Amino acid sequence: MNAFKKLFGGKGDESQQTPSSAGRKPRLALGLADPHHSARQFIDEASRIADRTVRLEWLGDREVLQTNTVDAAQLVSAIEEALGKAPDDLDLLLAKSGALCCGLQYKTAEEVLDLILSVDAEKFDARQRKDHWEDWGHLFQFPSWSTAATTLHPIMVGHLQNERAVQLVRDGLQIGIAIVRSVRRAEFPEGLSNRMSSKWEPIWSDTPYGSIVAHYVLIMDNPTDPWRGESFLPTFTPEKASPISGYWLLQRLRQVGSCFIILTDGNDVLYNVRYVFPDNVASTLQTIADKTAGQSTERDAAAFRKASQWHMNNFDMSRIR
Repeated sequence: MNAFKKLFGGKGDESQQTPSSAGRKPRLALGLADPHHSARQFIDEASRIADRTVRLEWLGDREVLQTNTVDAAQLVSAIEEALGKAPDDLDLLLAKSGALCCGLQYKTAEEVLDLILSVDAEKFDARQRKDHWEDWGHLFQFPSWSTAATTLHPIMVGHLQNERAVQLVRDGLQIGIAIVRSVRRAEFPEGLSNRMSSKWEPIWSDTPYGSIVAHYVLIMDNPTDPWRGESFLPTFTPEKASPISGYWLLQRLRQVGSCFIILTDGNDVLYNVRYVFPDNVASTLQTIADKTAGQSTERDAAAFRKASQWHMNNFDMSRIR
């Protein structure tokens, strides 16, 4: 059996064909979350299996993944079923690599990464996993999230307590972005509904203390006075490749087509929608990623705090509308 067949598995000849860049369909805007994905049913089933069999929790200040090899094998098999329907989808191969890691099949998982990179040498997570194996987590090391969730995952609670408003989540079988804001229910006397429109907007800010990215959530709870929330991301290049650092979050944001907007009071989720990036936001994210990649800024926590304060003092949030 050739190397690809051993990696790819599947039950039919179609699932054993090596992906080729020439024959691949254009990537869907929402990736594996696209409702019209050809493997939608199988992606959803594999995601449900992961929800049941992969557990993430805090152990002190460390995030710990718990599963077993039997459940991991079931997850791999389910992803292979999806690959049978979409054999050229590199994101599904990325998911398979992560599932193999859950089953402690690290060598095979890395061979899957090599296969992906042979088709697309700059595939974001494949490239990062290959180059920074110890520091760059795989898909199933992030908490599962969907618009059906009503309680904040404990991992997300911990990150929010550490003032991380931009978080990584498992969006089905791909890594997604969640913008999480802590609020008090009393701030919304008329209540909140997912039917209320919202937006997320990033802004590059050059301050006397260096460049930062300000980003804003707007919820149309009151058309004459909508709720606005302000957060910041640093742009310095981290010493090691951490997927949750501001720099690498900004590089990821140029790759994705949406984010979750989440407002939570404690563990209770009050608002939870998927925000699909309009063209202007997607363009802004591309520009921001290019700017951060083109500069070499050293970590300076004090300067970041001063830059954030300067921006708050000089930016009119009513511009976000």
